[in-house]
Amino acid sequence: MILMIFIYLFKVVGAPFLDTRRCNQFLTQRQQANKHQGHHSLHGIVFTEQHFRPTFNKHKDQICKGFHFRFNLHIQEREKGAEANFFALGVYFLFFCVREHSESFKWRDPKEGYEYNFTDPPLLLIYGHERWWHCFEEAARGGDEEQAIARVEECLLWADEEAQQFAETSHAIHLYN
Repeated sequence: MILMIFIYLFKVVGAPFLDTRRCNQFLTQRQQANKHQGHHSLHGIVFTEQHFRPTFNKHKDQICKGFHFRFNLHIQEREKGAEANFFALGVYFLFFCVREHSESFKWRDPKEGYEYNFTDPPLLLIYGHERWWHCFEEAARGGDEEQAIARVEECLLWADEEAQQFAETSHAIHLYN
């Protein structure tokens, strides 16, 4: 269900400061490097540059540069088990924004509230673990890009293992199989 939420809520993402050319290059590189690695594959995801003007939230009434994401796999590829991980796409996109736009990118202030919580950063509520916070903070500090990407990929692998373990553990209490 989380996958579906991401697909529908975040089909179009961006910000006024986003360098779409460099972001496109970065996402394309990640797509090629991880083409068949299930836990962070972007295979079959198409990202198209798009400008838009949000009508609410952080960048309300500002022209934002960003991307429209969609899934596009041929039936034969799906039958061979090819898959795309939209969670990984969101992580890589956020990683790029944090790393390449550290001067402009700002986390939402917890005092503004998120899901009735006014103390914890929204990132922790969305991602559910401090590991992600540390990963993105490390990315914002700069340093060696390959090492930072390796850290992100470790977190993605960890998240995939956690999801698999949860699926196995919770299977016994499912009402429907």
